[in-house]
Amino acid sequence: MVYGENIRRLRKEKGLSQRKLAIELNVTQVAIHNLEKEKRQPSIEMFERLAEILETTPAKLVGWDD
Repeated sequence: MVYGENIRRLRKEKGLSQRKLAIELNVTQVAIHNLEKEKRQPSIEMFERLAEILETTPAKLVGWDD
């Protein structure tokens, strides 16, 4: 999967630190790090929230809509 790379790229494009994104999602910075390194797979609800914050779609986050 490429969701980790996509989350990282979009987060940086939006000017968000891992910490700021974590606050938005009500998770720890370590959780964001693990998502970006694909050590943790987010729930569908988290994918939807990530997509909303990063102004994209869940499909694009996982690389289905490139």
